[in-house]
Amino acid sequence: MTFHLTVLVDGALTGALYAPIALSFVIVYRASGMINFALGEWTMLAAALVAGGKARDFKEGVALAAQSIDSGAAAGKLAALVAFSQRMSSEAPV
Repeated sequence: MTFHLTVLVDGALTGALYAPIALSFVIVYRASGMINFALGEWTMLAAALVAGGKARDFKEGVALAAQSIDSGAAAGKLAALVAFSQRMSSEAPV
């Protein structure tokens, strides 16, 4: 019984996270006629900042994500990740 309750609560919480994201996709699509896939990236970045302890709540996570993108810090980290991935892929496998 405990397992079923855990799965039920987990599903409800996951749905509560997905519902506002889906709603934002619908609002943007109805307003512009285009699907903006960047909404998912913003959401995941904000969630990662909250989970990593860099932000106290989702609203602060979104603000921190926007600041990171606007300042170019996110692009710098992405370039470093690409360079690291290319170095790792060029090395001989063990």
